[in-house]
Amino acid sequence: MGSIYVSQHCTPWQQCVSVSCSAVCATVSSGEETALFELASNVSECLSTRACEHDAECPSGKCYHAVASGPGTCSAATTDSPCLSAADCFSGICVLTSNGGRCEDGKLEQPCGSAADCQGKLCVAAGVCFVNDVVPLQGPLIPAGATVNCRIHTGNQCQNGLLGSFCDAPADCQSAICVRLPGGLGRCTDGSPPSACNTQADCKVGSCVLPLPTPPATTAGDLPLGWCTNGGPGDFCGSSADCKAGGTCYATGNEPASCRAGVAHDPCRTDAECQSHICVQLKGAGSTGECTSGSTGDACANDDDCDSQICLLPPNDQVLGFTYHCSSGAAGDPCWDAGDCLSGNCGPPPTGKDGGLCLAP
Repeated sequence: MGSIYVSQHCTPWQQCVSVSCSAVCATVSSGEETALFELASNVSECLSTRACEHDAECPSGKCYHAVASGPGTCSAATTDSPCLSAADCFSGICVLTSNGGRCEDGKLEQPCGSAADCQGKLCVAAGVCFVNDVVPLQGPLIPAGATVNCRIHTGNQCQNGLLGSFCDAPADCQSAICVRLPGGLGRCTDGSPPSACNTQADCKVGSCVLPLPTPPATTAGDLPLGWCTNGGPGDFCGSSADCKAGGTCYATGNEPASCRAGVAHDPCRTDAECQSHICVQLKGAGSTGECTSGSTGDACANDDDCDSQICLLPPNDQVLGFTYHCSSGAAGDPCWDAGDCLSGNCGPPPTGKDGGLCLAP
Protein backbone atom coordinates (compact mmCIF):
# COMPACT_ATOMS: atom_id res chain seq x y z
CA MET A 1 0.00 0.00 0.00
CA GLY A 2 3.01 2.25 0.23
CA SER A 3 3.92 4.46 3.13
CA ILE A 4 4.21 8.08 4.25
CA TYR A 5 7.11 9.52 6.15
CA VAL A 6 6.90 11.05 9.60
CA SER A 7 9.32 11.63 12.42
CA GLN A 8 7.91 11.14 15.87
CA HIS A 9 10.93 12.98 17.23
CA CYS A 10 12.02 15.05 14.24
CA THR A 11 15.19 17.00 15.07
CA PRO A 12 18.11 18.26 13.01
CA TRP A 13 20.39 15.52 11.70
CA GLN A 14 17.60 12.88 12.05
CA GLN A 15 16.07 11.07 9.07
CA CYS A 16 12.32 10.61 8.83
CA VAL A 17 11.07 7.12 9.70
CA SER A 18 8.42 5.11 7.82
CA VAL A 19 4.87 4.68 9.06
CA SER A 20 2.60 1.99 7.55
CA CYS A 21 -0.54 3.12 5.73
CA SER A 22 -2.48 0.39 7.60
CA ALA A 23 -1.78 2.29 10.81
CA VAL A 24 -3.10 5.48 9.21
CA CYS A 25 -6.24 3.70 7.97
CA ALA A 26 -6.88 2.34 11.46
CA THR A 27 -6.62 5.90 12.79
CA VAL A 28 -9.18 7.16 10.28
CA SER A 29 -11.56 4.23 10.97
CA SER A 30 -11.51 5.04 14.68
CA GLY A 31 -12.69 8.57 13.95
CA GLU A 32 -9.52 10.21 15.23
CA GLU A 33 -9.28 12.84 12.48
CA THR A 34 -7.32 15.12 14.80
CA ALA A 35 -4.62 12.51 15.17
CA LEU A 36 -4.47 12.15 11.38
CA PHE A 37 -4.14 15.93 10.95
CA GLU A 38 -1.26 16.00 13.43
CA LEU A 39 0.31 13.10 11.57
CA ALA A 40 0.16 14.98 8.28
CA SER A 41 1.56 18.13 9.92
CA ASN A 42 4.48 16.16 11.23
CA VAL A 43 5.17 14.89 7.73
CA SER A 44 5.44 18.47 6.42
CA GLU A 45 7.65 19.54 9.30
CA CYS A 46 9.88 16.50 8.95
CA LEU A 47 10.35 16.99 5.22
CA SER A 48 11.30 20.65 5.72
CA THR A 49 13.84 19.99 8.50
CA ARG A 50 15.17 16.59 7.60
CA ALA A 51 18.89 15.90 7.47
CA CYS A 52 20.68 16.46 4.17
CA GLU A 53 24.04 16.71 2.51
CA HIS A 54 23.17 18.55 -0.70
CA ASP A 55 20.53 21.03 -1.91
CA ALA A 56 19.05 18.45 -4.25
CA GLU A 57 17.95 16.34 -1.28
CA CYS A 58 15.56 19.04 0.00
CA PRO A 59 12.04 19.93 -1.24
CA SER A 60 12.96 23.61 -0.82
CA GLY A 61 16.18 23.18 -2.76
CA LYS A 62 18.34 24.47 0.11
CA CYS A 63 20.47 22.36 2.48
CA TYR A 64 21.74 24.53 5.33
CA HIS A 65 24.96 23.51 7.09
CA ALA A 66 25.29 25.17 10.50
CA VAL A 67 28.86 23.90 10.71
CA ALA A 68 31.30 23.08 7.97
CA SER A 69 31.53 19.40 8.91
CA GLY A 70 28.60 17.09 9.51
CA PRO A 71 25.19 16.83 7.86
CA GLY A 72 22.94 19.82 7.22
CA THR A 73 19.18 20.36 7.47
CA CYS A 74 16.70 21.29 4.80
CA SER A 75 15.87 24.98 5.07
CA ALA A 76 13.00 27.06 3.67
CA ALA A 77 15.69 29.68 2.89
CA THR A 78 13.09 32.45 3.18
CA THR A 79 12.96 35.48 5.48
CA ASP A 80 14.17 34.68 9.01
CA SER A 81 15.64 31.29 8.00
CA PRO A 82 19.13 30.60 9.42
CA CYS A 83 22.11 31.25 7.17
CA LEU A 84 25.87 31.57 7.06
CA SER A 85 26.17 33.18 3.65
CA ALA A 86 24.07 34.68 0.87
CA ALA A 87 24.01 31.26 -0.83
CA ASP A 88 21.81 29.95 2.02
CA CYS A 89 18.98 32.40 1.14
CA PHE A 90 16.78 32.60 -1.95
CA SER A 91 16.90 36.40 -1.60
CA GLY A 92 20.70 36.30 -1.68
CA ILE A 93 20.72 38.37 1.55
CA CYS A 94 22.15 36.85 4.73
CA VAL A 95 22.48 39.30 7.64
CA LEU A 96 24.97 38.15 10.27
CA THR A 97 24.45 39.16 13.92
CA SER A 98 25.75 38.06 17.31
CA ASN A 99 22.90 35.53 17.36
CA GLY A 100 23.82 34.00 14.01
CA GLY A 101 22.72 34.76 10.49
CA ARG A 102 19.18 35.25 9.20
CA CYS A 103 17.84 35.48 5.66
CA GLU A 104 16.26 38.88 4.92
CA ASP A 105 14.45 40.36 1.92
CA GLY A 106 16.11 43.80 1.87
CA LYS A 107 12.82 45.68 2.14
CA LEU A 108 12.26 48.92 4.05
CA GLU A 109 12.98 48.73 7.81
CA GLN A 110 14.39 45.19 7.58
CA PRO A 111 17.71 44.35 9.31
CA CYS A 112 20.87 44.76 7.23
CA GLY A 113 24.61 44.50 7.53
CA SER A 114 25.58 46.72 4.62
CA ALA A 115 24.02 48.73 1.79
CA ALA A 116 24.21 45.65 -0.42
CA ASP A 117 21.63 43.97 1.85
CA CYS A 118 18.97 46.58 1.01
CA GLN A 119 16.84 46.95 -2.11
CA GLY A 120 17.26 50.71 -1.79
CA LYS A 121 21.01 50.37 -1.14
CA LEU A 122 20.78 52.32 2.14
CA CYS A 123 21.63 50.65 5.47
CA VAL A 124 21.80 52.90 8.55
CA ALA A 125 21.50 52.81 12.35
CA ALA A 126 17.87 52.76 13.53
CA GLY A 127 15.87 52.43 16.73
CA VAL A 128 12.92 53.80 18.70
CA CYS A 129 12.71 57.47 19.71
CA PHE A 130 10.40 58.78 22.41
CA VAL A 131 8.67 62.16 22.66
CA ASN A 132 8.66 63.61 26.18
CA ASP A 133 10.13 60.24 27.35
CA VAL A 134 6.76 58.49 27.00
CA VAL A 135 5.22 58.45 23.52
CA PRO A 136 7.06 56.68 20.66
CA LEU A 137 7.82 59.12 17.85
CA GLN A 138 5.38 58.58 14.98
CA GLY A 139 5.41 60.15 11.53
CA PRO A 140 8.11 62.16 9.79
CA LEU A 141 7.92 65.37 11.88
CA ILE A 142 9.29 65.90 15.38
CA PRO A 143 6.92 68.07 17.49
CA ALA A 144 8.45 71.52 17.97
CA GLY A 145 9.77 72.10 21.48
CA ALA A 146 9.33 68.46 22.53
CA THR A 147 11.89 66.51 24.53
CA VAL A 148 13.20 63.69 22.34
CA ASN A 149 15.20 60.65 23.43
CA CYS A 150 16.27 57.86 21.05
CA ARG A 151 17.27 55.52 23.86
CA ILE A 152 16.49 52.23 22.07
CA HIS A 153 18.88 51.19 19.29
CA THR A 154 17.74 48.22 17.20
CA GLY A 155 20.76 47.92 14.92
CA ASN A 156 21.05 48.72 11.24
CA GLN A 157 17.94 48.81 9.04
CA CYS A 158 17.19 49.39 5.38
CA GLN A 159 15.88 52.94 4.83
CA ASN A 160 14.80 55.02 1.80
CA GLY A 161 16.17 58.49 2.61
CA LEU A 162 12.75 60.16 2.58
CA LEU A 163 11.49 62.65 5.17
CA GLY A 164 11.53 60.95 8.59
CA SER A 165 13.95 58.19 7.54
CA PHE A 166 16.78 57.25 9.87
CA CYS A 167 20.19 58.41 8.62
CA ASP A 168 23.87 58.34 9.54
CA ALA A 169 24.96 61.28 7.38
CA PRO A 170 23.46 63.97 5.08
CA ALA A 171 24.23 61.79 2.04
CA ASP A 172 21.68 59.25 3.36
CA CYS A 173 18.82 61.74 2.84
CA GLN A 174 17.25 62.90 -0.41
CA SER A 175 17.15 66.39 1.13
CA ALA A 176 20.83 66.12 2.16
CA ILE A 177 19.80 67.10 5.72
CA CYS A 178 20.37 64.57 8.51
CA VAL A 179 19.55 65.92 11.99
CA ARG A 180 21.09 64.17 14.98
CA LEU A 181 18.56 63.44 17.75
CA PRO A 182 19.38 63.02 21.46
CA GLY A 183 20.44 59.42 21.93
CA GLY A 184 22.65 59.26 18.85
CA LEU A 185 20.27 58.49 15.95
CA GLY A 186 19.72 60.69 12.89
CA ARG A 187 16.51 61.57 11.01
CA CYS A 188 16.08 63.07 7.55
CA THR A 189 14.34 66.48 7.47
CA ASP A 190 13.55 68.89 4.64
CA GLY A 191 14.72 72.13 6.25
CA SER A 192 11.35 73.89 6.22
CA PRO A 193 9.56 75.11 9.39
CA PRO A 194 8.89 73.42 11.76
CA SER A 195 11.57 70.86 10.86
CA ALA A 196 14.07 69.89 13.55
CA CYS A 197 17.63 71.22 13.26
CA ASN A 198 21.04 71.15 14.94
CA THR A 199 22.51 74.22 13.25
CA GLN A 200 21.42 76.99 10.87
CA ALA A 201 22.71 74.88 7.96
CA ASP A 202 19.81 72.46 8.60
CA CYS A 203 17.19 75.13 7.78
CA LYS A 204 16.50 76.05 4.15
CA VAL A 205 13.86 78.52 5.37
CA GLY A 206 13.88 80.60 8.57
CA SER A 207 16.22 80.32 11.54
CA CYS A 208 17.34 77.34 13.63
CA VAL A 209 16.06 78.16 17.13
CA LEU A 210 17.13 76.22 20.21
CA PRO A 211 14.88 75.93 23.29
CA LEU A 212 15.94 77.91 26.34
CA PRO A 213 17.33 76.63 28.57
CA THR A 214 18.94 74.03 26.29
CA PRO A 215 18.26 70.51 27.66
CA PRO A 216 21.35 68.57 28.82
CA ALA A 217 22.86 66.00 26.43
CA THR A 218 21.33 62.51 26.63
CA THR A 219 24.52 60.78 25.49
CA ALA A 220 28.09 61.87 24.83
CA GLY A 221 28.40 63.66 21.51
CA ASP A 222 24.74 64.78 21.33
CA LEU A 223 24.13 67.99 19.42
CA PRO A 224 21.60 70.63 20.57
CA LEU A 225 18.16 70.02 19.06
CA GLY A 226 16.17 72.97 17.78
CA TRP A 227 13.54 73.76 15.14
CA CYS A 228 13.42 75.86 12.00
CA THR A 229 11.11 78.84 12.48
CA ASN A 230 9.98 81.99 10.68
CA GLY A 231 9.23 83.82 13.91
CA GLY A 232 5.58 84.41 13.05
CA PRO A 233 2.54 83.93 15.31
CA GLY A 234 2.39 80.34 16.54
CA ASP A 235 5.98 79.53 15.44
CA PHE A 236 8.36 77.89 17.90
CA CYS A 237 10.71 80.22 19.81
CA GLY A 238 13.36 80.15 22.51
CA SER A 239 13.05 83.83 23.41
CA SER A 240 11.23 86.93 22.15
CA ALA A 241 14.31 87.71 20.05
CA ASP A 242 13.30 84.75 17.85
CA CYS A 243 9.96 86.41 17.00
CA LYS A 244 9.24 89.00 14.33
CA ALA A 245 9.02 92.64 15.38
CA GLY A 246 6.34 93.13 18.00
CA GLY A 247 6.09 89.42 18.78
CA THR A 248 6.58 87.89 22.22
CA CYS A 249 7.71 84.36 23.09
CA TYR A 250 5.47 82.55 25.58
CA ALA A 251 5.03 79.02 26.86
CA THR A 252 1.69 78.18 28.45
CA GLY A 253 0.85 75.00 30.35
CA ASN A 254 2.42 71.95 28.73
CA GLU A 255 2.62 73.61 25.32
CA PRO A 256 6.03 74.53 23.85
CA ALA A 257 6.97 78.20 23.61
CA SER A 258 5.65 80.01 20.57
CA CYS A 259 5.57 83.54 19.19
CA ARG A 260 2.49 85.60 19.99
CA ALA A 261 1.39 88.75 18.17
CA GLY A 262 -0.54 90.23 21.11
CA VAL A 263 -4.03 89.70 19.70
CA ALA A 264 -7.05 88.98 21.90
CA HIS A 265 -6.56 86.01 24.26
CA ASP A 266 -2.78 85.85 23.69
CA PRO A 267 -0.75 85.59 26.92
CA CYS A 268 1.01 88.72 28.17
CA ARG A 269 2.83 90.30 31.13
CA THR A 270 2.62 93.98 30.25
CA ASP A 271 0.20 96.21 28.32
CA ALA A 272 2.93 96.84 25.71
CA GLU A 273 2.77 93.19 24.64
CA CYS A 274 -0.85 93.55 23.46
CA GLN A 275 -2.04 95.29 20.31
CA SER A 276 -4.88 96.76 22.37
CA HIS A 277 -2.41 97.79 25.10
CA ILE A 278 -4.64 95.97 27.58
CA CYS A 279 -3.05 93.06 29.47
CA VAL A 280 -5.36 91.74 32.14
CA GLN A 281 -3.44 90.14 35.01
CA LEU A 282 -5.96 88.50 37.31
CA LYS A 283 -3.20 87.11 39.53
CA GLY A 284 -1.39 90.40 40.06
CA ALA A 285 1.27 92.49 38.35
CA GLY A 286 4.07 90.46 36.70
CA SER A 287 1.96 87.32 36.32
CA THR A 288 1.01 85.91 32.94
CA GLY A 289 -2.17 87.64 31.87
CA GLU A 290 -4.33 87.75 28.76
CA CYS A 291 -4.63 90.34 26.03
CA THR A 292 -8.18 91.69 25.71
CA SER A 293 -9.90 94.37 23.65
CA GLY A 294 -11.66 95.99 26.61
CA SER A 295 -15.07 95.22 25.15
CA THR A 296 -18.16 94.30 27.15
CA GLY A 297 -17.79 90.77 28.52
CA ASP A 298 -13.97 90.77 28.38
CA ALA A 299 -12.06 89.83 31.51
CA CYS A 300 -10.68 92.73 33.54
CA ALA A 301 -8.75 93.45 36.72
CA ASN A 302 -9.67 97.14 37.10
CA ASP A 303 -11.79 99.82 35.41
CA ASP A 304 -8.89 100.91 33.16
CA ASP A 305 -9.07 97.51 31.41
CA CYS A 306 -12.52 98.36 30.00
CA ASP A 307 -13.58 100.80 27.30
CA SER A 308 -16.59 101.59 29.47
CA GLN A 309 -14.39 102.10 32.55
CA ILE A 310 -16.70 99.68 34.36
CA CYS A 311 -15.12 96.44 35.67
CA LEU A 312 -17.20 94.41 38.09
CA LEU A 313 -17.82 90.92 39.38
CA PRO A 314 -21.25 90.14 37.93
CA PRO A 315 -23.65 89.04 40.70
CA ASN A 316 -24.84 85.43 40.37
CA ASP A 317 -23.18 85.04 36.96
CA GLN A 318 -21.85 81.49 36.75
CA VAL A 319 -21.58 81.79 32.95
CA LEU A 320 -18.63 84.18 33.31
CA GLY A 321 -17.04 82.00 35.99
CA PHE A 322 -17.35 84.48 38.87
CA THR A 323 -14.44 86.58 37.52
CA TYR A 324 -14.36 90.32 36.86
CA HIS A 325 -15.61 91.36 33.44
CA CYS A 326 -16.24 94.59 31.59
CA SER A 327 -19.82 95.85 31.72
CA SER A 328 -21.51 98.42 29.50
CA GLY A 329 -23.38 99.88 32.48
CA ALA A 330 -26.54 100.12 30.37
CA ALA A 331 -30.02 99.78 31.80
CA GLY A 332 -30.63 96.16 32.84
CA ASP A 333 -26.92 95.34 33.36
CA PRO A 334 -25.93 93.96 36.77
CA CYS A 335 -24.50 96.38 39.31
CA TRP A 336 -23.34 96.66 42.89
CA ASP A 337 -23.51 100.43 43.24
CA ALA A 338 -24.26 103.63 41.28
CA GLY A 339 -20.72 103.69 39.83
CA ASP A 340 -21.49 100.51 37.87
CA CYS A 341 -24.23 102.24 35.84
CA LEU A 342 -24.06 104.92 33.15
CA SER A 343 -27.24 106.40 34.58
CA GLY A 344 -25.78 106.49 38.08
CA ASN A 345 -28.78 104.50 39.28
CA CYS A 346 -28.34 100.92 40.60
CA GLY A 347 -31.76 99.54 41.45
CA PRO A 348 -32.75 96.69 43.78
CA PRO A 349 -31.93 93.12 42.68
CA PRO A 350 -34.53 90.73 41.34
CA THR A 351 -36.11 88.50 43.98
CA GLY A 352 -33.62 85.98 45.35
CA LYS A 353 -30.63 87.58 43.62
CA ASP A 354 -27.59 89.47 44.88
CA GLY A 355 -26.57 92.91 43.67
CA GLY A 356 -28.86 95.03 41.53
CA LEU A 357 -29.72 96.13 38.02
CA CYS A 358 -28.84 99.42 36.36
CA LEU A 359 -31.88 101.66 35.89
CA ALA A 360 -32.63 103.99 33.01
CA PRO A 361 -31.88 107.69 33.61
